Amino acid sequence: GDDDDDDVESKRLELNRRFRHLMEIMRCVGCDRCKLWGTLQTLGVGTALRIILDEDEELSSRDGIDLSRQEAVALVHTLERFSSALVYIRDFQEV
Repeated sequence: GDDDDDDVESKRLELNRRFRHLMEIMRCVGCDRCKLWGTLQTLGVGTALRIILDEDEELSSRDGIDLSRQEAVALVHTLERFSSALVYIRDFQEV
């Protein structure tokens, strides 16, 4: 119903607010290397969440999802980092 739609929209807005806040925090990081990687991973996770949250709307329109070059690079990089972490955990558990 309408209450469910309002709840989903309010959660989406809150998530967007939190990601903008996190990006503001990343701008304050002193180490340039940490700032770069942190910003890239934050953008990657944010892009992944946008794809997931907008999935229903995108499926109804069938137009696909428009990603900027930065979002695409960040998404691929973040997926690689998460994949590497999972491989590392699996290898570590076998020891």
